[in-house]
Amino acid sequence: MTGEFSPLSGFIPSYRFEQLSEIADSARYHLNKHNRTDSQIITVQKLIFELIEFYFEDKKNEAIAELESDKIQELRYAHEYEHIDLYPFYAEANREGEYLVFIGDESDLGDTPTHENTDEIDALYDILEWLPDNESDEGFTDAHPCEYFAALTLSLIADVIRMTEEFNNDADRKAYSFFYICDVFLKIGKSSKYMNEAYLEKKYEDKLSEALSENLELKNKLDEVMGQNKKVEIQQKKNIDKAVNSRHKKNREARQMVCEDWALNRSNHRSAMKAAEYYVSWLEKKNYFFATITVRNWILLYAKENNIKF
Repeated sequence: MTGEFSPLSGFIPSYRFEQLSEIADSARYHLNKHNRTDSQIITVQKLIFELIEFYFEDKKNEAIAELESDKIQELRYAHEYEHIDLYPFYAEANREGEYLVFIGDESDLGDTPTHENTDEIDALYDILEWLPDNESDEGFTDAHPCEYFAALTLSLIADVIRMTEEFNNDADRKAYSFFYICDVFLKIGKSSKYMNEAYLEKKYEDKLSEALSENLELKNKLDEVMGQNKKVEIQQKKNIDKAVNSRHKKNREARQMVCEDWALNRSNHRSAMKAAEYYVSWLEKKNYFFATITVRNWILLYAKENNIKF
């Protein structure tokens, strides 16, 4: 990403990037349609890349935990004199006993998603369900997936423009620039494809919703003819709006309570995951129910924003 490129109005030289200009116009259309601002888009772009890092780290830890479990089982059932190759682990010991330390690399983790085998577009697709729980007034609220892919697309376009300018000013890097920019171009095309597919999906969902709404209206008219009270429908809409507002409010309240308490008592928790497990139970006692990964992401983002290290 680059902070110098305005997502909504940044200049794209059409004589060099005609196709990029068209893709950018499409992405900007989706974002302008929902009145998104440059500031909101940049905030969301940063959030996307932060969550992608968390996603890769989570998948890595899951794979290591699975390998460790398999290795422990192998050791448990091995013959007394049988030699067991611990790789990709190394045995260490402390006062509590022996434990395994991972010393391998990404090639030992099989098909686990990493920066090497998974691009930003596929990673974003995998974490789309995380984004509603991380919505904020500074970024997007009630956003559709096509908006997130639009934001990512504009971030990749900014990379191409920035890197092209850098390479043009550095003759020694021009050969490398061709391969780098081609790679990013492919990502832009893929991200744009995901964006358009998400948009079409939303469009057809809206049409279906409109058809269902029309059917509901006909039913309501029939109910009215049969003497049913129209106030029932109005009250239902109020209840839905109240429930939606309550969900966003509870998300913000729970996040604030967790982060404030963790900031005061972070020494009691060895890691963000341990803290998240504690705060999930802590929140349940206060009638707030959230997944462990959601709470952990709150803590990690709060720590990053406030330069707090574990």
